[in-house]
Order: sequence, then structure tokens, then C-alpha cells
Amino acid sequence: MSDVGMNPETGRRTRGPAVAAYSPEELSAALRRPDRMLAVALGEAERVGRSLTEGRHLGLLSVLLLLVGLAGTVAYGLLSPARNAWSTPVLFFGSLAICFPSLHVFAVFHGARFGLGPMLALALTLTGAAGLFAIGFAPIVWFLDWSIRVDGWSSVTPRGLSLALLGASLLLGIAQMIRVLLSCQRELRDGGLPAPILLLWLPLFLFITCRMATLLGLP
Repeated sequence: MSDVGMNPETGRRTRGPAVAAYSPEELSAALRRPDRMLAVALGEAERVGRSLTEGRHLGLLSVLLLLVGLAGTVAYGLLSPARNAWSTPVLFFGSLAICFPSLHVFAVFHGARFGLGPMLALALTLTGAAGLFAIGFAPIVWFLDWSIRVDGWSSVTPRGLSLALLGASLLLGIAQMIRVLLSCQRELRDGGLPAPILLLWLPLFLFITCRMATLLGLP
């Protein structure tokens, strides 16, 4: 397969060299280097998509995305007003665990070419990216929580800010999942791009996440 580009003279689409799926050596090396983990989870949607469509080394890819998401959400939880390591991971991964079976069932019903392994790896791109954005927001949450407690800034509460940034992290994770899925569009064309799946599933996932936040006492 090859990637589609644009010929500047004719204005027509052309095909260039295809991106490669991740090799096990690259994924193993990324597990030892935070900068490479960041690139896999956020910066190389096309290569992640190619790994999913080819079904190559999905175990390593899923482990990497899981570890990235857990590390980010644990760090966020420790620096947030909640001051615990479990609430944010439970919020993201608990909601995903509850909703993943419906995602896979919708995919099978729609005739998508993704099997269980690729679909799980695709779902973990959401929590992996959300966890990375969460760890990026964690110092901001800590500083605002500390500064608001010091000067009594009454117009904004630490908990409200924390929830807003958690929501932003989740939405950015969803955006990354969609990026990865769209990078597979050409390869999935014969089996049907499962875009309708997301239209059905994402509102359900967001609803369950809101309910989970309520049960965890986060609002």
C-alpha cells in the first residue's frame, strides 16, 4: 500500500511510499524511552494505524499504550486536588473497560475488518493519549490548586479546574483515536470504515465516564 499525496502541477492525487508498521524492536525500545513512548502514543498515528491494519505486534503496542495511560493518570491523580493515585486511572480505564465490549460488538455488526486485538489496541490509543495529556496538565493542576488555596481565589475552585483539564485530556484522547482510525481509512475501505461505530459509541463512552466521575466523587 502507499500513501496519497498531491501533485502540485496537475492538482491530482499521487501515491508515495507507505509508512511502515512498528517493528517489535522499535516497540521494545520505546518501552525504555519516554520520548519514544510519547511519539508512539501521540505523534505517529499513521504507523499505529498500519500496525493495526496489518495486525503486527499488537501485544507490545497495547502494553505500551496501557503503560503510558496508567503512568499519566496516576501522576495526574497524585497532583490533583483528590491527592490519590487511583481515581483518575479508574475514571479512564474503568469507563473504557465497561464500554469496550459494546465497541467491539458494534464493529462486528458493522462488518469492520478490525478483530478483537486491533480493536483493543485502537481503544487504548484513546486512554494512552488522554493519559499523556493528563500528565502534561498535572503540573498546572498542582500549581493552580496550591495558588488558589494560598490566595483564596474564589471565582474558580481547584476541583472545577481539575475536572476541566481531565475533560480536555479525554477529548484529546478521543481525537487521537479518530486520527489513528482515519489513517486506516484506505486499508479498511473494502471492509467498511467503522466511522458509524464511533458515532454510536462515543456518546455512550462519554456518558459512562460522566457517571463514573460522579461515583468516584470527582465533580
